[in-house]
Amino acid sequence: MSSKAKKRIRTFVCTLLVIIGIYIVWSPLSLTKISDRSNPYAPDKNLKSEIKEETAEMTAEEIRSYSVKKTAKLLSFTIKNDLSKGEANCIGYAQMCASISNYAFKVNGIKASAKPVVGYVMFYGINLCDVLKWCIPNKRWENFVKDHDFVEYHIDEETIYCDASAYDLIYKDCKTTMK
Repeated sequence: MSSKAKKRIRTFVCTLLVIIGIYIVWSPLSLTKISDRSNPYAPDKNLKSEIKEETAEMTAEEIRSYSVKKTAKLLSFTIKNDLSKGEANCIGYAQMCASISNYAFKVNGIKASAKPVVGYVMFYGINLCDVLKWCIPNKRWENFVKDHDFVEYHIDEETIYCDASAYDLIYKDCKTTMK
């Protein structure tokens, strides 16, 4: 097959993926954990003050939702993390979101927790990370799309996986609840 034909096929598939992406906004995504991620991020004094004021008397679920939206408001998606400049990839989004949540839980006396984790975004049983690996133009990006980071919450008797970077991209609360 010629390189032109391969390029056309790849362009067609990527266009199809964009159309599917639009459909995803209105369809369920699920998050699947494969491992934990460390969290070296801690909110600074000013952010802690905002979190404390803005989350006063919220429930754990309200704090989870607040943290996702607050993270999306504070960050812009980039390839490399520099949280001090408001720039992050999915790793930074997950780390900041978990830290905001944990601080809000603490100052509100709520027994709940959040931590960044590594996993996959699934769409009707299809691992979207695998699709992206196939679609990328060269091997340089392969590590960037091999998996995805999001937050694991433990609220009451539930485990909830939630994705702040997806929220920032599609303005949809991408979460998966496990009993």
